[in-house]
This record gives sequence, structure tokens and C-alpha cells, in this order.
Amino acid sequence: MVVRLRAGEGMEWAMERAQQPTFHPLAKFALLCAHAAAVLSAPGLVAKGALALLPMVIGRRRLARRRAFHAAITFGGFLFVLQAVVVSGSTVATLGPLTVTAEGLQMGGEMALRFLGVLGGSLLFVATTRPEEFASALSGSCLPYRYTYVLVLALRFLPLFRHEYFRVREAQRVRGLRLRPWRLASHVRWTVLPVLASALARAEGVALAMQARGFGSRRRRTTLEEVPWMWRDRLVIALSLLVLALVGWFMSGGGTRWP
Repeated sequence: MVVRLRAGEGMEWAMERAQQPTFHPLAKFALLCAHAAAVLSAPGLVAKGALALLPMVIGRRRLARRRAFHAAITFGGFLFVLQAVVVSGSTVATLGPLTVTAEGLQMGGEMALRFLGVLGGSLLFVATTRPEEFASALSGSCLPYRYTYVLVLALRFLPLFRHEYFRVREAQRVRGLRLRPWRLASHVRWTVLPVLASALARAEGVALAMQARGFGSRRRRTTLEEVPWMWRDRLVIALSLLVLALVGWFMSGGGTRWP
């Protein structure tokens, strides 16, 4: 019964993936870099807001189901409120001992939108790109696979470390240990150090496996799945270059009258 359920889930995932247009991982990565550069160099709040909203519109449910995205929205709101009451300038409102300034609202909005734009695009890339596909695409590129494999390992093992962190916390709670965020020393001792020890053991195991398989002994590395380039991937690369050209125009002083 379990095997049939897993097979059915795998078939459903494959059918959903076949119905959706797929792009080359390097094309999506180039578009991610162009989007991040555009968010950081956008001339005003309207442009930054539109660029920050773009990954949310494209991702929709994929981003809405991620806790990291909810945490990013919360932290972006915190940045906005903090800058609004910390930066000095012309007073807009007074809330007890706190003073909200127009300059603070402007700077807080820019910082929050930049943060949400860059992180939203990164989360969308991670949600739509499997590490295996990205590894195959990087191995087929002109970059040395010894260095590109480090990025692939990071994408693959960061979720595992996150799962290990929550697992350690639950184990400590079962043992009766009360962890509080403000007790930094206790938090580091009982959660961070066990996760770090587990990460080092996992890294040692991966290093031994790579050494046993002769990783790095050849100049080229074969891949299980070849990711072909399609005509839409070339359009995405051209769009990324166009966005980067516009970013260069903004950085050189153009578009200063934008809202």
C-alpha cells in the first residue's frame, strides 16, 4: 500500500511537471541574477515594489507554502518600522516616545522592498529548480565542476541541516530542557553545537564518498541527465542581458526621474 501511494505521488508530480513549461537551470539562474541586480538598483519605491511583487505573482502557491517566505515578510515589516522610527527628518506622526519621519518611511520602504525582492526571487529559484538539475547544468557548462559542486552541496544539505536543527530541539524538549531565545549560551550549547557536530560528521562522510569515487581525478565530469537548451532558454538569457543593460543605465545616472 505504501509503495503504491508513493508511486502514485511520483506519477502525479511527473504529470504536473510535464504540464508546466520548464526552463534550463542556468537560464533561470541568469534571470535570478538580473532580477536581484534590478531590485538593488531600482530608482524608486514603485519600481522596487513592482520588482519585489514579481516573484510573488509568478510563484504564488510555491512561495506561500514556505515558512521562509513568511519569515521574510515579517522581517521586512520589522525593517520598515525600525527605519521609520529611527531615521531623523521631518515628522509625520508621533506615537508616544517614537517619532515617525518621512525620510524614515522612505528608507524603510526601500530596505524592505529590496530584501523581499532579492529573497523572494531566490526562494522561487530554489522552489522551481532541483539540485540534481542544477548540478547537471553546471557540470555541462564551462565552469570547473570542482567549484560548482560546492554550490550544489549547499542547496542539497541546507534543508537537511534545518531538519536536523528542529529534530535536536524536539529531542531536548522531550528530555525536559526548556529552551528560551534570550538564553543564548544555553541555546548554543544544547542545539547549535549538536547540529554542528552532525554537520561535520555528514561533511566527513560526503568527503570520503567523493574520494572513494575518484571525484576530481578527471577534467570533465559525466552526468546522469543531460539538460538540453531550448529556444525559450535563449529568450530568457536575452531578457536577462537586457535587464542587466538597464541596470547599467540606472547605475550610470539614467532613470533618476522614475517614481
